[in-house]
Amino acid sequence: MRIINGKKFYQAQIDNVVTIDGNGWDRYNGQNYQWYTLKYEPESGLVILDANNSGDCYGDYKTRYFESPEAFAAWCAKCDRNWQKLLGDIDESNQAVMAFVNALVK
Repeated sequence: MRIINGKKFYQAQIDNVVTIDGNGWDRYNGQNYQWYTLKYEPESGLVILDANNSGDCYGDYKTRYFESPEAFAAWCAKCDRNWQKLLGDIDESNQAVMAFVNALVK
């Protein structure tokens, strides 16, 4: 179990996340790759942002957990990151992506 901002998320929910991003934040600096993977579990609202880097010592290696899509969007705004760019072209047939988008775009 993981507690995120006072909300409990059980291991079954964490294991049930679906990757929903369109690789919009991924980049190559000429030497190393930086990539981000956004994962979402629609029933609980759990959002996980995995960051990884192919070796640049200044890269982002963190996994961040958010209790809801709204909390993730607030973090993006605070860090001047565009969550719409991360999603890229949205697959309307993917129910998890649509649930994420519907939580943020009313």
